[in-house]
Amino acid sequence: MSKNYQQTPTLIKKVSKDTKRIEKEYLAKQAKKRQKKTEKEELSQKWVAPVLLMLTLLLGFLVSNIFKK
Repeated sequence: MSKNYQQTPTLIKKVSKDTKRIEKEYLAKQAKKRQKKTEKEELSQKWVAPVLLMLTLLLGFLVSNIFKK
């Protein structure tokens, strides 16, 4: 017992159109997700460098004071 499906051109066009729309929305969502991730990484890097610099300077100051005495 096999089923015979009728292919209607309007249905095929509609499915194709919906598929393209969904794919476009998905790609936009992925691009937005990547952009947020990049912005988050950049934001975290903005405060790491100054903190490391301050720690290095403080450590250098303390070491120089210890060895001067």
